[in-house]
Amino acid sequence: MKEIPMRDFDFIVSPAKLLTPEIVQMVSSIHEHKGKQELFLEANVDELKTLLEVALIQST
Repeated sequence: MKEIPMRDFDFIVSPAKLLTPEIVQMVSSIHEHKGKQELFLEANVDELKTLLEVALIQST
C-alpha cells in the first residue's frame, strides 16, 4: 500500500495567500446576501403566520 505523506500547513503564509481580492469579495458578498435573507424572513413572519392560520382553519 502506498503511503501518503501528511501535508504541511504554514499558519502564517497560507492564510495570507488565501486572502486574494476575489475571495474577500466573495466572502463579503455571502455576508451581504445572508443579511438580506434574514431581513426577508423577519419581514414575512406575519404573512406566514396568517397563511398558517388560514390553512389550519381550512383543513378542519
